[in-house]
Amino acid sequence: MGMFVIMPSTRSVVTALVILSLTSTGLLVVGLFSYFDYSNPYSYVPTEPVSLIDSNITPKANYTLIFVLDGVRADVFYNTLKPNIDGFGSWANLTNVQCSTLLSVSRAGYGVISSGVNTSESQIIANENMGAFTADSLWKCAIRHGRTTAFVGSETWHELFGEWMNYSITFSQSVPGQAALVVNTTSGHAPFEEEIPAYSDEFVSTYSIGLVNSNLPTFTVVHFSETDEIGHENGSLSESYRNALMRQDTYIGEILSAYDALGILNSTLVIVTSDHGQTDFPGKGGEHGGIEPEALHTPLLMRGPRVVSGIYNDLHSQTSIAPTVASVMGWEIPYDASGDILFENLDFSPREEAVYRINQAELRLSHAITRAQVMGYAGIMAQNIDAASSQLVQAENNFTSDVYEQAIESAMTSETLSDSILRLSWYSKINEESTFRLAILILFLGASFGVVYLFGRARQFLGKMIPEKESAGIIALSTMVYFVILPLTAFLSGWQFSASYLAAYFDELFLRLFVIALLPFVVTVVILLLYYEYAIKSQTISEVMGSYREFALTTSVFYLLGISFIIVFNGTGLPWYAQDVTIPLIYFFTLISAISFTIYSAFTLIIGRILTSRTRQSQI
Repeated sequence: MGMFVIMPSTRSVVTALVILSLTSTGLLVVGLFSYFDYSNPYSYVPTEPVSLIDSNITPKANYTLIFVLDGVRADVFYNTLKPNIDGFGSWANLTNVQCSTLLSVSRAGYGVISSGVNTSESQIIANENMGAFTADSLWKCAIRHGRTTAFVGSETWHELFGEWMNYSITFSQSVPGQAALVVNTTSGHAPFEEEIPAYSDEFVSTYSIGLVNSNLPTFTVVHFSETDEIGHENGSLSESYRNALMRQDTYIGEILSAYDALGILNSTLVIVTSDHGQTDFPGKGGEHGGIEPEALHTPLLMRGPRVVSGIYNDLHSQTSIAPTVASVMGWEIPYDASGDILFENLDFSPREEAVYRINQAELRLSHAITRAQVMGYAGIMAQNIDAASSQLVQAENNFTSDVYEQAIESAMTSETLSDSILRLSWYSKINEESTFRLAILILFLGASFGVVYLFGRARQFLGKMIPEKESAGIIALSTMVYFVILPLTAFLSGWQFSASYLAAYFDELFLRLFVIALLPFVVTVVILLLYYEYAIKSQTISEVMGSYREFALTTSVFYLLGISFIIVFNGTGLPWYAQDVTIPLIYFFTLISAISFTIYSAFTLIIGRILTSRTRQSQI
């Protein structure tokens, strides 16, 4: 048939497999470090202070009380009876609130709720990020305004915001039924420690009531943990998870009753929310971190002065909580906040709204200017920056002239222009970096082929790598079959490119991936070998192995090219501009399946070598 005159040598295949294996392993390590050491080189945090245009604006509320129910998914929350919360009535119920899409985890949620800052800016994207929160926050706002702050709950909050907590009561761990160390700290005094034999959210309620009765703090966060812990253990659709939520409803009722008894409930802005949701994996419990609706959507209830009760179904971000709290308390919005005030849920006069529309516009312009500068686009964006600045000046002039409606309109226009600068700078830098990486890849490929030609062996080298035209068709088809079966196998096995999924199956992650990668490899190789057994009249093992080597070499090249192009458009690991972790997870899946492919190919080559050797010996 004349199809197999030229076949790649075992040495060239082994070389390609070694390169693929070392490249994939190295990039996997680099990618993991990029996750644990996440850094956004173009962050605008921290931003310069921005004051209100009217520093004497009258606060609508005298106190703020935020309840954070850890790991409570919105759908379960709204479908569970909450007689104590409902008993206090007049809630603004926002049913479509979304937490961070980068990673829906606790520490990220605590940061966003407290500051209104996107996780990509604060760089607090995961529970592994340690240290104090660097961006501005409601905790800092309260201290700047001479108010007192308090917290009761997980010690993680103290790690982030302890410097700005006047009173804190933290628990070393919050697993129901397990012993915990309670640390009671008042600013300027030594912590008082005591051990409790079995943690329960009831302790959070008891300590919260004692704290407000003794100190009457202005800004208080109460964090309940049992829902998250029980959800992880039993699943977020379990009866025990729902019971934990109902107990939290009871405790919230107790604390609100304490505020009512002190006569301050009606002058308190009360918020009930969650740091993230939780999805359910049968037999594996509940997990989060990904972008499933169950993990992303969190409940949000608000009541208090100037809060307009009702049900609101529009999509909102968790970043809006902090700016809204600041506006009700009469504080400036935290300097680094990316979120918007929930004006539609607040009964503000045109003058009050104008004050905070201008505050938002000033912040956005400050963010836009900073981002353009750190990205090197200040000159290119100068005209847009001038336009946004001009609208902001117009808004301020209108406010001074008591033309509040026009002040609002000009401020919103300025904010829109600033948002466009932020987006344009963002995407321009992504394109710039991608173009640079693409140029590097092209130069590398060109240099590689240039080296081959310089050594004068290009024809022989390419002859070993590239089969004849008739053979090339079936090899290319076989490679395509492999790359079609691989994602299909992953899909049919239930694999999801989700951080929630990885968290649920982390203990068996690599085993699952290697099994997923094994099936397409075996199926493709069997199809390939059966074809050549039929096509080759002599049916010698050496010819059959030659066809396999062509397939292995071609697939290795496709893997390397695929990995290269993912890197060109996304970088090595978790890029600074990632909106969620889907693409990085696809990248890691590709790397690990490439490593699997090299291992399976190595075994196949060894077996083929043994069979070829035995065949030759039997012929002798």
